[in-house]
Amino acid sequence: MVLIILLGFTMSCSFEDKNLHKVQFNKVIDGNTIKVIIDEELKDVRLILVDSPELRGNYPFGVEAKKYLDNKLSNVDYVYLELNGEEMDKHGKIWAYVWYYNDKKELEMINEDIIENGYGRLAYIFDSAKYLKRLKASQDRAKERQENIWSIDGYVTEDGYKKSK
Repeated sequence: MVLIILLGFTMSCSFEDKNLHKVQFNKVIDGNTIKVIIDEELKDVRLILVDSPELRGNYPFGVEAKKYLDNKLSNVDYVYLELNGEEMDKHGKIWAYVWYYNDKKELEMINEDIIENGYGRLAYIFDSAKYLKRLKASQDRAKERQENIWSIDGYVTEDGYKKSK
């Protein structure tokens, strides 16, 4: 159903074998969620395979993850959504790989960027995830560098993040 909305009201374009749906970017909600405009309606988009620390509560790097994403998308009018089977999460947010053109006019996946720079962890994994290996490699590099969320011993768990006291 979301796919139909995206196909019906956005421009589809393919880049390097990707079926991307161009949508208007609105704003960043947190380190793994953005708002876009589809058919003149605001929609939440969740970065597929990404879990960033929460803004509420005492979670280190939650605010920093949002600021990082804000900075990355500050000059962006449009993003490109790539769906991967799982169309919506349990909260009704669209699940997508989110691509954008960076300052060098290169197409970049924001999901990968968040994980590569230690502002999120690989999560909500499903068998048909198209970029699982790529995102796993990004996470491994961030861990090795002890980047951001990986700089606090024991902070990242299989279930998410431990609150600071």
